[in-house]
Order: sequence, then C-alpha cells, then structure tokens
Amino acid sequence: VSILVLGVAGLWWYGKGLSAVQQVLLWGFFVLAAAVLLRRGWLKLFGPVLFYDMVTSARRARYFVLRCSYAGLLLLFLFIAYVSTSAGGLSPDAGPTVRVEITSVTPDGDAHTRTDEVATEEPLEIRVRHRGHEHQVAVTMRTPGNDFELATGFLYSEGLIRARTHITKVSYCASGPPEQLYNQVTVELTDGAPFDADQMQRNFYTTSSCGVCGKASLDAVRVQSDPIQDGPEVDHEIFNTLPKKLRARQRIFERTGGLHAAGLFNTNGELLLLREDVGRHNAVDKLIGKLVMDDAVPAAECILQVSGRTSFEIMQKAATAGIPIVSAVSAPSSLAVALADELNMTLVGFVRGDSFNVYAGPRRIRFARNSAPGVSRSASDHDGAM
Repeated sequence: VSILVLGVAGLWWYGKGLSAVQQVLLWGFFVLAAAVLLRRGWLKLFGPVLFYDMVTSARRARYFVLRCSYAGLLLLFLFIAYVSTSAGGLSPDAGPTVRVEITSVTPDGDAHTRTDEVATEEPLEIRVRHRGHEHQVAVTMRTPGNDFELATGFLYSEGLIRARTHITKVSYCASGPPEQLYNQVTVELTDGAPFDADQMQRNFYTTSSCGVCGKASLDAVRVQSDPIQDGPEVDHEIFNTLPKKLRARQRIFERTGGLHAAGLFNTNGELLLLREDVGRHNAVDKLIGKLVMDDAVPAAECILQVSGRTSFEIMQKAATAGIPIVSAVSAPSSLAVALADELNMTLVGFVRGDSFNVYAGPRRIRFARNSAPGVSRSASDHDGAM
C-alpha cells in the first residue's frame, strides 16, 4: 500500500511539469523511501548496500543515531523536491507549466471549476559582460528552461557573437533580487569577441508573440549573413512527415496546448533536436543556441521545421546557423520569402496533409516528374501546392 501511494504521488507530481533537476530530487526521495519500506530485494541495488545495512541495523538501539540521520536524509529530499516546485524554488529551471483554477463551460452552458495546466511565461533578461563592462542586451518573454541556450542562440542569431569560442561563461546573475535570480542570464565574452557596445544600437524588448521589437533603425533589423551554398536535396515526401514527428515529441504542448516548437531534422526526416517555448522566436533561438554550444554550426545538411508561420526573423536566424531549408505548417511573410531568395535558402510553407507550398529554392527538393521551372523533377503530384 505504501509503494502504491508513493507511485500515485509520483505520477501526480510529475504531471506538474518538473524540471530534470526537480525530478531527480523527487525520484531520489521515492527510491530511498521505498528502500526503507521494503528493506530487501532488487532495491538494494539503488540503496546502495550501505543504506540497506543502515536500515536493517537501525532496529538495534545502539544505531539510533544512524536511524535518525537516515530519516533526516529522506525528509531533506522531500523538502527540496517540494520547495523546488514553488515559484523561484531551488532549481534554476522553473517549471515549464503552472496549474491554474479555471471555469470550464460546456456547449450546454454548464460551468464547473477545475484545475488546468498553462505554459509558463516569465521575463528573461540577457546581459553581456565584455572587457570588464556589463551591458543589458535584451529582455524576452519566454518559457523557463534551456535559458543558457536561449541567451547563446539569441546573441548568435543577432550577430553579436560569431562562434562558441567567443563565450567564456554563461551563468545566472547572483546580484539581483532573489525572486529574479533565474530570470537574468549573463554571457561572459572573451576580449577578442566582436561585441561592440557603441555600435550595438539595440536595447531589445522581445515579446512571445512578435519577437524583437523596438530596434533603433531599419538597418538594425538586418544581420549580415552570406548566401548559403547549394544543397542538400530532399525527397518531397519527407516534408509531409515533419509536422507529425514534431508534434509527437512536444511533451509540454501535450499538457498545455500553448507552446510553439522548432525541430531540427536531417535530410532523411529524422528528428535531431527539438525545443519548445511560448514564443516562436525563442524556440528557434534555443535550438540554435544548442547547436552553437555543441560547435555544430553551420548545420548545412539540416531542415528547420517550425510549428507556426515563418517570419523574416526566423529565416534570418536559420541563415546565421547555416540551415538551408526552413519548413512551416503555416504561411510565410513577404519579407521571409524575399530573404530566402536573397540568401539562396529553401522556404516551404503550408505543410499539411500530403501537400505543401514551395516559396523559394525549389531546386533542393526532388519531385516526381519534370514540369516546374527551376527544379529537377515536377511537383505535379502536388497540383496547386507550388
């Protein structure tokens, strides 16, 4: 009965959307508690054996101190796991979801109160420390998680750094108020990094809906990117599989229905990397940040699949990471199409069902028969999709 209670409690707690650190703490407590309850069998492997011996020997009065110490250890695990679920918490990764009380209304007009999960949205201030000076670069509304990747990807996709070697350290700021401890990230750069505060001309405020707003001038919107080399080629059937594969791996979206996703696929349609966020641009920045931190840019043999529409900024971010193909379930903007043409990129939109539209760069797609200009095979299997 005790194990059953622990299991049910664990599933409920897992449903709160804990971070990896919180889950390790929580399940560590459950494993230790189960070891105390069973005191035998395969759980000895988790104990480890030392804990098992402590428990069995604690029946004796002379091991009273050991018994109290072990009980205190279990309580400490429980306390840490509990506190880390609250706002701020002890984990640098606030939960990606929060529970709220809602009123649910049926088609008949009946209303009842229940709890629901919604995607977390909190501000993240990105700061840069360069040559002894600290600069505020941007404030973005994001879903907590992968914050270091987000900061790195943002700086890289905005042209403020050019390589992983320009970064010496990424950390949460310890100087601010406690409640903002994990809402501020500082990226420390090498002295040789091409970061010029005098010419930066940007003090961004980015929202989860529109991306970067308030740049100092139209020229500041453009980030210098070289045209992408030709290739690779992808079979047209691959594109129709990408949205389903992306959707199937969106763990947080399953619980909230309120997050965007960016997925990196190879030319065979295999998912290599996925990031979720309440903001479309943030999801892409997190993905690019991971690539930069792994020294995996340019990603010249990959496809970027996004869950919403394609904007100028998403195309620009993909271009800085050397991603030649961008695919989306919705429409692109006019500037996105123009930038794709200018930078020799392939832009695919309205990938739904068994059809899609190619807005730029069709030569990278292998079609079924020859008829469309500029492509090696035709898109006639997708009449009306070109």
